[in-house]
Amino acid sequence: MHGLVHHALRSFARETAGAAAWAAALREAGVTEESAILDAVQYPDAATFAVVSAVAAALRLELGAALDAFGEYFVSWLAEMGQMRMIDAMGATLDDLLRNLNSLHHALARTHRDAQFPTFKVEGCAADGTLVISYASVRGELLAPLVVGILRAVSLLKVDAPLEMRRLDVPHAGYDVTWACALGAPRAAPAERSAAPVRTEHERRMARGWHRALVESCCGGGQRAPRAQPAYAPSTWSTRRTRFLPSAAPDVTPAAAYVVARATAARSRIRPLSTTGAPSTSWMPLRKLFIVARTSAASAASSAEDASSAQPRAHPGLLKQLDRLLLALPSLADPGAALMRAVPCGRVAASLDDAAELCRASTFWRTNVGSIDDYELSAPAEFAARFVSHTWQQPTDWHVLMGAKCDFAEVKAAVLSMAARDLVWQRRLAEGRIAEAAVGARLSQGAAPIERWQDATLWVDKCCVAQQHPIMVPTIALLEQFVRRCEGMIVLFTWDFFARLWCVYEWALFLVLHDDADVQLCVDFFLNERTLPRYVEAIRAFRFADARTFYESDIELVRQRVEAMYHSIEHFERFVQLAAIVHVAVAVAKRTGLTHDPTSAESDLLVWAHLAAELGLAQLADVLSRARPAAWLKHTEPAGRDGSLRAEAIAGDQSWRADVMKNVDIWLGCELRPLLDASRTRALRAELPSQVAFALPSPPSSSGWAAAASLAFESRRASGASGTSEGGRP
Repeated sequence: MHGLVHHALRSFARETAGAAAWAAALREAGVTEESAILDAVQYPDAATFAVVSAVAAALRLELGAALDAFGEYFVSWLAEMGQMRMIDAMGATLDDLLRNLNSLHHALARTHRDAQFPTFKVEGCAADGTLVISYASVRGELLAPLVVGILRAVSLLKVDAPLEMRRLDVPHAGYDVTWACALGAPRAAPAERSAAPVRTEHERRMARGWHRALVESCCGGGQRAPRAQPAYAPSTWSTRRTRFLPSAAPDVTPAAAYVVARATAARSRIRPLSTTGAPSTSWMPLRKLFIVARTSAASAASSAEDASSAQPRAHPGLLKQLDRLLLALPSLADPGAALMRAVPCGRVAASLDDAAELCRASTFWRTNVGSIDDYELSAPAEFAARFVSHTWQQPTDWHVLMGAKCDFAEVKAAVLSMAARDLVWQRRLAEGRIAEAAVGARLSQGAAPIERWQDATLWVDKCCVAQQHPIMVPTIALLEQFVRRCEGMIVLFTWDFFARLWCVYEWALFLVLHDDADVQLCVDFFLNERTLPRYVEAIRAFRFADARTFYESDIELVRQRVEAMYHSIEHFERFVQLAAIVHVAVAVAKRTGLTHDPTSAESDLLVWAHLAAELGLAQLADVLSRARPAAWLKHTEPAGRDGSLRAEAIAGDQSWRADVMKNVDIWLGCELRPLLDASRTRALRAELPSQVAFALPSPPSSSGWAAAASLAFESRRASGASGTSEGGRP
């Protein structure tokens, strides 16, 4: 397991029974030097379990009871590290949060590819007492008590009430443990507690990888699990603060109240992004941003210095360089090449489990208004790895569907980092320089053979278009040339994406100029039970005439460009609908690698099969309805295996997740891509895509060109537009 688990165990033992108990546990585990188990690296399971067992013995607890208590503690420990925003963002309700666990794990699997995530099946509703949670792990039921402690603490934080979990005698088929759950009585306001212990800077740095530690402690990274221990009996145990007897019913214990009080206090110390929960629209240059909410004064000063040095500073001659470039554009054989720029992904994205970096990167996405500082985040480039297509405004019902504390800008920054990791992974696979068991660690900690995800180059409108200079006008006019110069496209596919005409046009344009295999449709984080109807309706109702642009005049401009490439607007609409269903279906199929319920996996695809049939896409509907995702999951075959055999099969095969992805890709290539190619051929004019070219209109002279661009620039500024909206267009 990861060294961060040992850090948390040390804090748990010290704060529960004192430093002497931790020292005794180390001696019992055979650890002669504490620092030897506190590095940010993976340790053998045997070493970690020796420490866990020794801590349990030092606390005079059965192993299960210790894991339960540690699970509660771990949640508060993460809160002190500033990590509760992610839990807050995982759903509007406790039921939503629990149902989103598998989707979250699917997203995080792109960061920790060597880990084997646990699987949850959630049925019913907590409020009316019908909630049923099933759990499966490569370690069988061994760590089930840890899960109980974690879920109880999360419930207390999320809804201020305990989650009472009664283990069923027989788990649901394919799972190791099943609990019948209900919310208990709301807890009383906790008494005032002393301030939470001060964490060392080393602990805080290691906590940036907290989810890796949780992943490894819950599912072992694929190492074989020790045999499950017998059920533990209640035992009396003491802390420095209170003494109590664990009861059969998971009531709110004094320890749990203490855990929640500390976690709540820790979360309250984190400055919210705004008092209303909505994203702030104010702008702070990234190079001036530093994080102070979770750090001491000394570390805040250090963070400020690091943040300042990490971002490019404004160059006093940049505006003059842009003036000269504007004058020279009409005489250039390839003005698109002169204006092409790219930004390293690490400057505008951050990992979901790195709170400080996520706060920094999300600032970039809070407003579409760009400055020269933003422009200097990018640099001239011949090509970019990915063109980023997205909407700047969050959906109007974002907080209703995703939760009041789910921050749109943070989600975009995190999803972009996941897409960049996927890109690096794909390139390594193509280069044949991959070691599956270690690639997750290399992606997150070490230098990549080809590139780190932070180094993946992107074309993002806000920092690749000089918004504060007249050269913005010809830059935007050359959008197609920038799409051509990007090797692939990342689509941040929110459910209102189809309401933005420029966004849809970018996607359709890319599919004309490039292969659909180079499109990364990022929908996993956005697609859930609440948003699914919105996606279905958005694709069903897509009409060119209903999509919006900031300027009404842009509608006619886009229409002219679409009709130059497609036989008709109707051909364009049909192709976009088919492409959307194909890409969403592939994303849904890849998520089935986290489920043990074949019926649920297949029903998820049937939603899209029915939509295809409704739209008259009969062949696509047939392919989707015949898909059997369960047959792609090696751990579900043969049917009838008991839980221990299934867990053993998964633990013994590190490549099972990669096999699922491979089988989905084969399905895409053999059955879906031919339909997409045929639809594109029918929709496009015969001379395309090889001859798509849009010339830059040129006035008689350079000075005339500059004057025309300046006039258009000032006109747009006078109309109230500041910044780019969706798709790099004002």
